[in-house]
Amino acid sequence: MKPHYYLPLLLLCFVLSCKKKEVLNLPPTANAGTDITINLGQKVTLNGSLSKDPEGTALVYNWSFKSKPNNSQATIQNATAANAEFTPDQVGTYTITLRVTDDQSQSATADVNVMVSLPGRAPTASAGASLTTTYGNKVVLDGSASSDPDGDKLTYKWGFKTRPSGSSATLPITNDTQAKAEFEPDATGQYVLTLSISDGIWPVVTSDVTVTVNESPSVDVCPQNGRIDVNTTWKNLVQDPTKPDYIICKDIELNAILTVEPGVVVVFKQNAGLSTTTDRKGAIIAKGTADKRIVFTGEQKVVGSWNGLSLIASNDIRNELSYVDVSYGGAAVGRFVGELANVNISSFGGPTTVKITNCSFTHSKGRGIYVSNGSTLSEFSNNRFTDNTLYPIQLPASQVEKLDENSTFASSNGINVVAIYGSLNNTKETTWGPFKDGTKYRFIESFGAESGLVIKPGAVFEIASQKAIGIGGNGYLIAKGTADKRIIFTGEVKTPGSWGGILFDNSKDVRNELSHVEISYGGGEPAYLYAAKGNVILASGFGITGRVKMSNCLVSNSSEVGIAQYRGTLILDSPDSNTYTNNAKGNIGLP
Repeated sequence: MKPHYYLPLLLLCFVLSCKKKEVLNLPPTANAGTDITINLGQKVTLNGSLSKDPEGTALVYNWSFKSKPNNSQATIQNATAANAEFTPDQVGTYTITLRVTDDQSQSATADVNVMVSLPGRAPTASAGASLTTTYGNKVVLDGSASSDPDGDKLTYKWGFKTRPSGSSATLPITNDTQAKAEFEPDATGQYVLTLSISDGIWPVVTSDVTVTVNESPSVDVCPQNGRIDVNTTWKNLVQDPTKPDYIICKDIELNAILTVEPGVVVVFKQNAGLSTTTDRKGAIIAKGTADKRIVFTGEQKVVGSWNGLSLIASNDIRNELSYVDVSYGGAAVGRFVGELANVNISSFGGPTTVKITNCSFTHSKGRGIYVSNGSTLSEFSNNRFTDNTLYPIQLPASQVEKLDENSTFASSNGINVVAIYGSLNNTKETTWGPFKDGTKYRFIESFGAESGLVIKPGAVFEIASQKAIGIGGNGYLIAKGTADKRIIFTGEVKTPGSWGGILFDNSKDVRNELSHVEISYGGGEPAYLYAAKGNVILASGFGITGRVKMSNCLVSNSSEVGIAQYRGTLILDSPDSNTYTNNAKGNIGLP
């Protein structure tokens, strides 16, 4: 009998025919869209909506940069959506990858390229043609031929590419952000300047221009009528500071405003000079700098080779000498007014005012500076006086307070003192102080104070022969030194009786005081016709008696008594703290 195996086989076929048929999952298709060309700054929209899944399931999107231009910081917004976007920030090509994923984690990718360029066309820079000029002239730069083919607004920037030797690294360019700019060369030679322009879209474009600066010749100033009647500016024409910019051939009257620029050298021929006049229209503005001083000097480097500068009847507040060197003047007075000096400041015909700072006055045949009564030093500081034949400076008592302690007067002058003349009658209290270089004051005339005068510790005063000091009326004298900085009043000539002493006449002011003061070599013929003689004299005038307090003073070498109390009030410490030595007729003399 045949085996009965057919029944199990039949059952197996039935089971197999009843099992569910499995379905194969296919991956999605990514579509990042077509390549895009766009201008810088415009927003890019990325479109992945044409991506598909064969089974029709929803896709997950992810956009990312595969590559982008150098320095780009662009980011993609909505990077997990079918449509994303970004804004290019650099010119160049951006490659973006789209990855899509189905519900079975099957994924596909596609790339799209975004080409970014600048809109329009690039501008053109033009710095102009090469220029040639002479030293002392401004150079005008012209970049107005620069253009933009799209009509975009341009911005400009000028700068130095190279400079000649000796030119300052900080040499400024005026209007350096304009199409037209200018600069003043500070050295001869060749300058190369670069003009950079931008339309705000394309990269900066540049153009260079070469400027050649040649040496200027000196200018002769020799007006036929001997006058300057229009406002004039003297520029620095010659780079070499040992060569003159201007040569003055005669004595010139200045009836206008003369401005002298830094670095100018003015040379005067023999007996030439420069003076404002009683027309009251002239003024001198000479403002140099520490590294570009202005020079007024003689062609011949001998004392008194030219007349000097004279400011006469010029009350213009613009008058100024700053960083100026004046030398070898004093041959004659300007317009026959004043004294022999490098600089005469005269009020003949009207008041004069001038500011003098950081100057030097040397090798005058007379004084470095002479200031007349009625003239004003509006400012005076850091000046130097050397090798002048007479005084470094001679000025009225009203202007002494303007002198500063840092100016130097005691260096190889014929008479190393500040020479004072005239009296003091100010509306306010005046203070005089010592100089750091130890210069002494000298009264070359008898001096009277009709207003308050304060003397600072350390000041030294010499009084010319047979001259005297008088304190009267509304005047008072406060001379309070210290033990180590005594105030000194003494004779120019160190012999007893060489000067008349300090007279407190009709001044009963309680502020009159001498403390830590030395008074010596007085007792000479007084200028005030009193019988009493001494280093200090107390008298009366107009029924008012003098008054003074004295302490810790040294009273010495009087040809008469030390203190002559003719009339008046003498206030002393008890016991008397003053010291008296070598007074011919005693210490204190009473009437």
